[in-house]
Amino acid sequence: MIEKEYNSIKEPLKKYVAEKQSEAWRVAKDREWQAWKMKIRLPADCANPRGAIREMECKNQWQVQADTFERIWADRVANGWKPEGVN
Repeated sequence: MIEKEYNSIKEPLKKYVAEKQSEAWRVAKDREWQAWKMKIRLPADCANPRGAIREMECKNQWQVQADTFERIWADRVANGWKPEGVN
């Protein structure tokens, strides 16, 4: 009976902590992505590509940058990096 009461109190607390940690991860990744985007330098003609092929090339360059960010982020996390406020 005591264990049942303990679990009923513990469960909402665990959920709250998990949500806070999830939010901390989301905010940290978003912050890193914003910093990464500021460093990306695509060719000037990618702002207004003059044709479908050039538009596709520019989208591809952007996707390569996004994929590189995701790979670096995954490596950092795999090596033990954690955002502030995460246990």
